[in-house]
Amino acid sequence: MNSLVEMLMSADVILALVFLAMAAVAELFLEHALKCRMPDHRVLHWYWEHILAPVARSAIMIGFVLIAYPALYGLRDAPAFALLFAGDQGRVVSMTNSVFVCSLLLPLLPGFERRAGGVLLVQGLVATAMVFGWYTAYIGAANANAWPGASAAITVAVLAWLGHRLSRMIGTRVGHYLDEALHTEGFDHIAPAMAALLGQAPTILVYGYLLGLQIAI
Repeated sequence: MNSLVEMLMSADVILALVFLAMAAVAELFLEHALKCRMPDHRVLHWYWEHILAPVARSAIMIGFVLIAYPALYGLRDAPAFALLFAGDQGRVVSMTNSVFVCSLLLPLLPGFERRAGGVLLVQGLVATAMVFGWYTAYIGAANANAWPGASAAITVAVLAWLGHRLSRMIGTRVGHYLDEALHTEGFDHIAPAMAALLGQAPTILVYGYLLGLQIAI
């Protein structure tokens, strides 16, 4: 079992963070181009907001968790991810559907409708918990589950709040900078949501590590 610092400095986690950063930047410029170059294409904008963007963000969060495995749980050695669903090919489909449904339903709830970071966080936590469940089933750790304890849950909640606040602040400043540097407008409205992709990563990583402590040997 790695320490938290060792987990955060592992190649798996660093690669996952690089992937997340690249995905956030790509989506930022893609959405900006869509809104600025085709401002009157309302049908395309609707598809982007309600279908394309949720699908893309679901794939990004799943990709982040899978790339970070197994270091995400503080593990030095673990079976290849393919072995975790070798006996049940529907597991990946189930995770994909669960994460995507979160992106569709959570914005309908009070408090989530304008908080992209909250939706992304729940998606990341769901994916993290599901992969952990597959791993514990593979090794026969029947007592481990997705609830790491009350104190751990409080830690995750505090990190989530801090991640949301910081990502909104940093995203707004980055958006203003891009608008000024590129002599355009709109980045200041889009960048905070994209920053949320990175802003909630520490919470997901800590949650994964806390789950892994249940099976630390």
